[in-house]
Amino acid sequence: MADVTGVVEPRREALGRELEGRRGILGALVVVATVVVALLLYLLEAKGIGGRPIDFKVGEALGIAAAVLLADAGILAVRLAPLEWLFGDMTKVYRAHAIVGLTMFGLVTVHPLLYVLGALPRTRPATHIIVPFHLVQLDWISWILILVALAPTLWVRISFDRWRITHIALGCAVVLTGVSLLITSTTFDTIQITALRVYLIVLFAVATASILYVVVLRRLIEPKHEYRLAAAVAHPESGAVELTLSAVKRPLRFTAGQYTYVDLIDDRLQVKREYRAHPYSISSAPRGSDLSVIVEATGRSTEQIQQLVASEHGHALLHGAYGRLDYARAHSRKQLWIAGGVGVTPFLSMAEQLADRADAEGHYEITFVIAVAARERAFFLERLESYAARHAGLTVELWPTDERGHVTAEAIAELVPDVAERVVLISGPHAMIAELEHGLRRHGVHHDRMRSEVPVGPPKSWRHASRTVQVLRWVVTAEVVVFVAAALASTIGRAVT
Repeated sequence: MADVTGVVEPRREALGRELEGRRGILGALVVVATVVVALLLYLLEAKGIGGRPIDFKVGEALGIAAAVLLADAGILAVRLAPLEWLFGDMTKVYRAHAIVGLTMFGLVTVHPLLYVLGALPRTRPATHIIVPFHLVQLDWISWILILVALAPTLWVRISFDRWRITHIALGCAVVLTGVSLLITSTTFDTIQITALRVYLIVLFAVATASILYVVVLRRLIEPKHEYRLAAAVAHPESGAVELTLSAVKRPLRFTAGQYTYVDLIDDRLQVKREYRAHPYSISSAPRGSDLSVIVEATGRSTEQIQQLVASEHGHALLHGAYGRLDYARAHSRKQLWIAGGVGVTPFLSMAEQLADRADAEGHYEITFVIAVAARERAFFLERLESYAARHAGLTVELWPTDERGHVTAEAIAELVPDVAERVVLISGPHAMIAELEHGLRRHGVHHDRMRSEVPVGPPKSWRHASRTVQVLRWVVTAEVVVFVAAALASTIGRAVT
């Protein structure tokens, strides 16, 4: 009898890889569909649209599209499992959130300019459309709130905590825009078209509920897992602290490679509320009621951790497990893992699980490249080498950059000649991931075979953001300059006429 297992397995892996790679596309299609439906309802039902100037029709269509994208941005601000499934992982959800938000702001900035440019040849008061508090008071306030939410991430570098606070301004903009479009506005068609109005009511209701959940309800209803700080081991040479947490009651369920939002608290009375949750990758394999996380101990976090360790009464609240950087999801047993800095953390969890299941699982062929600034910073190396000793398919390659220079796609291709045949998992700084992904594509690695996980929050440097986000940033910046200039001209024009 012919052995078909060797044929079935590659087919299964190819199908799984194809489905896994399509999830990001599926999420993008859902966002596009929400806009297309709204525009179709507008074009099919708007009365007298055929006789209107083209600038008015395009301006109103762009305004409707911007409103839908604003609602979508509010929904994408929530870290829910269905969104992670649609886009592939939570990192891609946040990236989509940035792209949707910037596109929305670009549309909402340009659409009133079209009204003005079209009306100028016909009437002197046309410029009044842009004047604050003239026709669209709530829209103007919403624009300012959106600018407040986006400006810190567009033009300055802010901390994770402050970045998260900007979402409150985004939530207020969602509510005000919904009220303006669906309740108070008589200037535009959205309030006149019943189907479109109902559609937008549902969309903005979901967005408002999402924002309320993020800002208020999550503190009250999101499941929390209370852990006791059992041990803390500092690694000063790498600026990291490894925390061992022991579950007080029900432990968190997670898979190797995932991360969790952690509240470090020093008062048992605080376990019912959120303190300051930060995302940290889990460094231990799922086993028992204990888990470990590695925390970059810098600034205020260092002081807080030191106080917790000294008090011997530290507790933590863990909020969910997120991420899909998992070797078992890769649908190929030939893999390349690349880590930089604290990005090694999820791979510690996966390597431990791989070693624990060496006899139970099929053969894996994994090369693990770890970039560190200096050899002495690799406090985890002995641990990884013990995992590699227990699993013959795991090869660990330490890459001290002070000895070998920065890790590059060319160096990776030389080290792993069959890199184009492997699934590549990368975790680390934005800069490293951006450069490696671009370089590995030149060496034949298809983008569907690369999965990465970057720190949550705004990029430390915009030149390492995705190209789409970089382009949108410059477009939005130019539009803001033009819009502000037009608003000033409009205000002056109104004052003298």
